[in-house]
Amino acid sequence: MLPKFPGGYLERSQAESTLAQFVYAGYRDGPVALPKRADPAQVDEFVKKVLESDKLTNRQLSQSGALLGFFALRPRVGRLPKLLDRREREDDEVERSITALALLGDLGNDAQQQQAAEYYRAFVARPVAEPRFARLVDLFFHLPEKADPKLIGDVLDAKRKALEPDIATNADAEVAYHTLKDLKEGRLTLILDAKKRRHELLGVKDAKRRRQDLARCYLGLEVFPHVRMQQWAAICLQHECNGADPPELADTFSRLLDVFLSGGSIATADGATLDDDERKACVTSCARALEFYLGKLSEKQTAFVEQNKSPDQNDLLYWEPE
Repeated sequence: MLPKFPGGYLERSQAESTLAQFVYAGYRDGPVALPKRADPAQVDEFVKKVLESDKLTNRQLSQSGALLGFFALRPRVGRLPKLLDRREREDDEVERSITALALLGDLGNDAQQQQAAEYYRAFVARPVAEPRFARLVDLFFHLPEKADPKLIGDVLDAKRKALEPDIATNADAEVAYHTLKDLKEGRLTLILDAKKRRHELLGVKDAKRRRQDLARCYLGLEVFPHVRMQQWAAICLQHECNGADPPELADTFSRLLDVFLSGGSIATADGATLDDDERKACVTSCARALEFYLGKLSEKQTAFVEQNKSPDQNDLLYWEPE
């Protein structure tokens, strides 16, 4: 089960108002904080209604997706395939489909993930995809483990080949050619590295080790270009917690915090040692996550965190002061 804020859930009318503001606020209204203290059951009801709308915008879907991930509402993604009707024309419709595919890849069951991969195959070959090739390369991270990189790689190669006759005489064609080359040989390679690591983490059978690896990822110790691994790991940790109990997740972060406290060095995935600011950020996020999952810092941990804190940072797994 998910952790419940020690002060209790938001009162129902307040939660409804906060949820509506989070989902329906416009792009120009500025960031709206995720309503972490809402009752998950009420969030589920709210998101269900949002996703049933015939006029769902990309922003509304994206914000609803943040709620789906944080509150571990995976069954609700069953509504998303209905949005993928191959009729995207307007920019917001195209962006909404990209968001839907990412959510299906992250939160869907095996069949829904495969459905996302099949839709991706057709989507990347359509004219609406061409201005968004970089985003579609990044989107491949969210697809199933067995998804073939050729789904996007072959499209990039075909577009590049079509430009070859003109690159010697047309500067725009030359720029486009090399952009496509960089996407295929550079960016896609980085995405495939991140995707491989993602599925390695998901494939760890031992729950204790898997949670520790995900916690390290959440703390920023495994960073890949173009991929929001920390956000993805937080979603996974919430799913882990929903299938277990908060104290099990609190224990995970407590063990990592003790490594810092004992003077141990927690290196990044590539072996780099954290600098002082990175270390403080990591310690702060770790302590906050420990308390988010309803654990309590020991006296030694409390004193250590007080001396090594980064108070102004934002953390997803954190109960902000009221």
